[in-house]
Amino acid sequence: MLDLPTVRSERPRRVCRGIRGVVFLVVLRFLSGAVFSVLPGGWARRSQLCTRFSQLPGTASTLWPQLSLTGSRGSLTDEESLEAVSQAIQRHPALLFMKGSPSRPQCGFSARVVGILRELGVAYEHVNVLDERANPGVREAVKVYSNWPTLPQLFVGGQLMGGADIIAELFESGDLERHFQQGATASVDSGTTLGDPVEGTAGGQNSRGRVLLVNDPLRPVATLISSILSQTFDLHALRVDDESSDHEGDAGALEMGLKSESHFSLLIVSPEFAGLSSVERQQKVFSALSDVMPRIHAMSLVTKTPAEHSGQR
Repeated sequence: MLDLPTVRSERPRRVCRGIRGVVFLVVLRFLSGAVFSVLPGGWARRSQLCTRFSQLPGTASTLWPQLSLTGSRGSLTDEESLEAVSQAIQRHPALLFMKGSPSRPQCGFSARVVGILRELGVAYEHVNVLDERANPGVREAVKVYSNWPTLPQLFVGGQLMGGADIIAELFESGDLERHFQQGATASVDSGTTLGDPVEGTAGGQNSRGRVLLVNDPLRPVATLISSILSQTFDLHALRVDDESSDHEGDAGALEMGLKSESHFSLLIVSPEFAGLSSVERQQKVFSALSDVMPRIHAMSLVTKTPAEHSGQR
């Protein structure tokens, strides 16, 4: 009797693989349907999940959509943009005018402020000033409103807290958290606040540091900054650092047509800062540099009285 080779049918194996495939798809559909179900109501369940997650500390601002200040008009005149900025600031307890969004900042200074607010775990709204469709003209209008030429700008309780430098100072001192807790409706007992003068103006009034003026034809912007500040303030110390090389290829600077001398860091020590808040000090500097600011993309400021400066040395 011939011993014929056994021929196994491929059909059961194919059927088995087919069943496993169907089971996998069913399980996948079930798991994804819990959040992203295509059945009616599925999107609502997803929205509810996102809403609950957005209420967790430090996550709200990342998931909330940005504010659109145009409403249904789609475009604004300069006056309407300024009014829209004013109304938004008064309407929202905490509002950040920034470049980009909290989940995707488009500026290092905006990212710095977002990181601080995330660490505090506070809720706030944001306006993307780069979105000309949602917020046409707002980028310049908020600068006019606050008399502050740079971004980002944080408002709490309708008051300007400052830009990235001052926000960092307030955060380190603990005053930023107190502003959020109190809604900026009451003065903080101590420390650097928006409306209160900075302490440290007694003693050491005549002590002087190094006034490092720039006079270099290859550095026209830095030279102009030095010239203006030396003519405007009684300088006890000055340092002008050009940090443009650290921001090479910055999109905002390139948008302005700047390939050099676009980012500066300044230390200014003057008795004229005595009795002024951090915001008022920087506004005083920005006002003096009003003609040169359009030629600069970003400026970091440290403003001190002689007593404060001598106390750190």
